[in-house]
Amino acid sequence: MSMIKRFGKDNTWTGNARNELKKLFDDSYTDEMASDTMNNLVKKYASTHKFSDRMRQFTVLRWSKSKNIPFEDMLNDWMELGLITKQNINDSLIIKNYEDSVAVDEFIAARKLEIEESAATLKQKKKMHNI
Repeated sequence: MSMIKRFGKDNTWTGNARNELKKLFDDSYTDEMASDTMNNLVKKYASTHKFSDRMRQFTVLRWSKSKNIPFEDMLNDWMELGLITKQNINDSLIIKNYEDSVAVDEFIAARKLEIEESAATLKQKKKMHNI
């Protein structure tokens, strides 16, 4: 959800000046998501192949270094500068939601494994020391 107040002397959603927004845009790229990339994302999100090859083409914006999709206010500022379209924003936010959900699920699964391994190690140490 976008902010409801604009900031800075250029009155932008992020508070960045227009020239800074253009520099930030130069550090991004447009990703026309390939069919196999979409299928992989949907499989991770839904935990099934059931939806393979059923997604439409998505064109999203990504940061060059991290490959992550920028936040909504940044996308809106870029649209208002005429650098991207409303469809680019919509596509980016849909895919960002899927990717963020998958990342959170993977993070939680990894932490659960760490906890289980730690508990098993502690149990083994207690057994060794007859505690």
